[in-house]
Amino acid sequence: FVNSDPAGLAIGGIVGIVCGIVFGIMVLLVGRYFLVDISTFFHLTTIFILFIAAGLARYFIHEFEELGEVRAKTTNDPIILRPLYDLTA
Repeated sequence: FVNSDPAGLAIGGIVGIVCGIVFGIMVLLVGRYFLVDISTFFHLTTIFILFIAAGLARYFIHEFEELGEVRAKTTNDPIILRPLYDLTA
């Protein structure tokens, strides 16, 4: 965020807040007029969140493969490839 434009960050924050309010109102309207069972609602939102988690996992695997194991070991970059202890000292 060091080189981010403050106006862009403010606009993004405002758009996120507005989207959250609109989503909350939509949930209330759907619940009031269509009377969706609460367990059905939570099952559907669970499936939606699982799709989001799967997308994040796919992105993580892609970025980790791009890192390259040789570079990661030489620069000791990610925590997962760091040695747990060093017996050479």
